[in-house]
Parts: sequence; structure tokens; C-alpha cells
Amino acid sequence: MTTVTKLRVARCQRGFRTGLSFAEKAGIEWPRYLAVESKRKYRRFSPEETMRGAALLGVEVDSLFDEKGQARELPSVV
Repeated sequence: MTTVTKLRVARCQRGFRTGLSFAEKAGIEWPRYLAVESKRKYRRFSPEETMRGAALLGVEVDSLFDEKGQARELPSVV
């Protein structure tokens, strides 16, 4: 099952069809972005990357990331 994060949803809503296009625009390394969006363990953005990404998406950092810097998941719908 694929984890859907708020980061991915926000990216798509802002018109970035791929994670690669968003990562390039935000100045974030593609492998790091993919790891964060898919919630792979031990991969986090730096504080600067977090702020750049949230600003580019037009959202608050806290809406996308928890206090540990991990991407927030969307609630499961059964």
C-alpha cells in the first residue's frame, strides 16, 4: 500500500505533476524529495529545504511536517 502524504497532495494541487518537477523548482535533490514524500525512514529535509518547499506550495510548514520533520500522512479511509 502506498502512503499518501499531505506533501504529495499539496504538490499535486499546486500543479506539479511529478515530484521531480517540484524538487527541481524547490532546489531539493530528487532522491531526497522522493524519500521524504514517500515517508522513507531517516530521510528528512533540512530546515531550509522545508521552508522553501512549504513557501513554494503556499502552505504552512506545520501542515506538511510533524515535529520530527517527517511528512504527515493523510488519514486512512476504509
